[in-house]
Amino acid sequence: MLSDFGIGSSAIGTSFSLRKDLPMKMMMIAKDILEFANDGGNLAIKHGWMEEPPQMEDRTQLSKRKSK
Repeated sequence: MLSDFGIGSSAIGTSFSLRKDLPMKMMMIAKDILEFANDGGNLAIKHGWMEEPPQMEDRTQLSKRKSK
């Protein structure tokens, strides 16, 4: 989430800048941020730190259960 915020704020800042050299520099920084976030995600998956995303309940299975 923080990586996304960093990339988004850099993009907004670059869009309002009148300098022509900043977009390329910010793209290189964004590339580094994305690689950092990807490495962090892979590390979390490797060590089992990442939670499983919420899953939708199986409505057909729930409707087949008998009410008690």
